Amino acid sequence: MSRRRKSDKQKSRNETPAISPVQDTVFVRESSDSTWSEAINVKIVSSFGAGFEVSRECRLGTLIRLELALPVELRAFDHDKEVYSVIALVQHCNRIGKRADDGYHLSVIFVGKEFPDSYVENPAQAYRLTGAAQDGLWRVTECLSQFKQRQYPRFDIKLTVELGWIQSSKRMIVKEQTVTRDIGSRGVSVVSGLDAKRGDKIKFACRDIDFYAIAVVVNRRILVGEKDLLHMKFVDHKFPIERILFSPAADGASAPKPHDIFRG
Repeated sequence: MSRRRKSDKQKSRNETPAISPVQDTVFVRESSDSTWSEAINVKIVSSFGAGFEVSRECRLGTLIRLELALPVELRAFDHDKEVYSVIALVQHCNRIGKRADDGYHLSVIFVGKEFPDSYVENPAQAYRLTGAAQDGLWRVTECLSQFKQRQYPRFDIKLTVELGWIQSSKRMIVKEQTVTRDIGSRGVSVVSGLDAKRGDKIKFACRDIDFYAIAVVVNRRILVGEKDLLHMKFVDHKFPIERILFSPAADGASAPKPHDIFRG
């Protein structure tokens, strides 16, 4: 019996207590007397921002606080701390499913370590991005009114793409290599010399991210002194915009500039 007790004690000494991982958490303050928080599972993250799901809707332009177990190389500060506590701006909030309890998918941009003074005075204050700071985070400023979220935000991101103007009557495709002016999950605008009209179909290819789709011209904007601007919507596919915004590869390049995200 004594040998068994000794063995049990030795086993106890050799066992290492399990260390629970840091739980990523979101903290939202909707008013001076209304706050909530919940554990989250961050699905997309980079040094610029993150994407995750929450149970409640968050207004566009709201500032929130995140506590993340973020890798050191993705941090702008607090490199020696276990938890990365960062302020983030809500820029996109979509309902996941049709049911009320399906939750929402949130896309946020990191904006700093501390809340601005105006947030302390009024947590319901809406904010917008004004540009990127030298540390890689974004700067924000107050908005005069609450935003109305555009269903599919566009971003000022320059991507090299190939267009193929489908001319069914001539049984031919006129190709052109160009650059996007802005792009979102459902549509894109490109500088183009093609004589495509509204309703024409365009083969759209972005080889850098292996994306190929058919797009339809919805508008043509004439620019004086330069090529026209074609506005197109994707027919059967969604452009994977979050792969551009939050991919590790984006960290080495200049941050993309949000375009027309906030509608007041």
